[in-house]
Amino acid sequence: MIYPFKVPGFENRLLGVKLDRLMFKAELMIDGKIALVAGAKGRYALKRLDKTWADASIERGIFLDPLPTVMVDGVRYHLGASLLWYEWLWAALPVVGIFVAGIPGAVLGLIGIVVNIRLLRICQTSVAKFTLSGIVTLALLAVGFIISSL
Repeated sequence: MIYPFKVPGFENRLLGVKLDRLMFKAELMIDGKIALVAGAKGRYALKRLDKTWADASIERGIFLDPLPTVMVDGVRYHLGASLLWYEWLWAALPVVGIFVAGIPGAVLGLIGIVVNIRLLRICQTSVAKFTLSGIVTLALLAVGFIISSL
């Protein structure tokens, strides 16, 4: 999936960050091609329309929200809006596993939160987002219940 963004000086160029399906690997794209890598991993050199170069880097998202940000010449560009309060609440529902299965439920709940947030970022429609993350939550609660009853 490619997340486009706009930067002054690149008005007629298509800038974006390509993320793999699970949002682990990020690459900076310019006009549909991977940008010129400059030195260290995650650092890029972008050529502006006026033939000058811009330094760019991709900064990983926080652990829970994997969507990265891009720094171009010291200015931060966000690739998408932050999750809304009800999306965070919905993603955190697997924490209920603590009450169902104790410590194994807590571990499953944390895994469920990470998976749900990735699903909320990856899925395009609201129906798909909430349906898939609801299925993940119910599945993890069922697994936690089975583990606690052993």
